[in-house]
Amino acid sequence: MQDGSVRISGATQRPRWLVSNGATVIGPVSTDLLIRGFEAGRVPPGCWIRDQDWSEWREAHQIREVSHWCRAQFDPGVDQDPADLVPDRLQLCQGIEDVVLFALEAAMAALHADVALAHRVREPLWLPVTSCVHGLEPDTALGQVIWQYDPAYATARQGRVVLERAGASSAARAIGSRLWQPLAQPVGVAMLPVLHGDGVAAMIELGRSDHPFRSTDAKTLTRIAFAAAAQLAG
Repeated sequence: MQDGSVRISGATQRPRWLVSNGATVIGPVSTDLLIRGFEAGRVPPGCWIRDQDWSEWREAHQIREVSHWCRAQFDPGVDQDPADLVPDRLQLCQGIEDVVLFALEAAMAALHADVALAHRVREPLWLPVTSCVHGLEPDTALGQVIWQYDPAYATARQGRVVLERAGASSAARAIGSRLWQPLAQPVGVAMLPVLHGDGVAAMIELGRSDHPFRSTDAKTLTRIAFAAAAQLAG
């Protein structure tokens, strides 16, 4: 299909999927509606899904229909943007540091971001620590510990992306404060979580100073987050 999307005939579908962010359960919904939620960025990559007839929940990338949709996004026959190359190249990554770095670089290229930070969850506090910097002075950013109740980190723990104007929410303000620079203050901010197991392995924050990110960029962030989670899951 030319747009890389997956569609299943409504005549053969039945509402079957339950979707949870760990606190709220939505559904049952059809496969088509589930995929539309991922495409629009409304369903977070860190959600849990199960068929209403199943007894156990699964991570989103473990659902065959979701995995098929994700692969369809990277059909070599479709004109590619930088995000399209993520799954194949992620297979070359060795360990979480490589996955996080590549996800950051792919997100920057796909969203045309000016600045970015990657925060790895590290011992002994098991909190995100700034471990990679692009477009900012590294001496002032590297090693920064993100507060446990930081709004952006709270959003990452819910498995959701952020894509907003700077200052539009508490999460956007937190991201903007870390990406702030005197000569090119961010107008739009974004965040994608890098998920592993049942928690956050890292979160990546991006900023753009010329204009806000586009709403369609939520789909790109979701695709990159999915690909990174799938690579870490092995």
